Amino acid sequence: MPAAPKPVSHRGRRWIIVAAIVLVIIALTFKTFAIFYTDALWFSSVSLRSVWVKLFEVKAGLMLVFSAIFAIALLISLIVAERLAPKGPSVDVED
Repeated sequence: MPAAPKPVSHRGRRWIIVAAIVLVIIALTFKTFAIFYTDALWFSSVSLRSVWVKLFEVKAGLMLVFSAIFAIALLISLIVAERLAPKGPSVDVED
């Protein structure tokens, strides 16, 4: 009788995919930091650091405001979905 084939392990592939994703995230982070730091240096070199600081404050404020609006809209949507969902156990074809 021939020996049964060994199951193929996908652990190696998973680690390669995870490593690739981590490398892409690190590369994007470095790029963002480089742009941020270069802008700070340029505004400082032309004696307009206060403009850069104000620009940063406005961008950060907009990010926080719209993140809060999105979080509230998401919470409302989840509450409505939970209230409209049928109560009790679901009876599907698979059950």
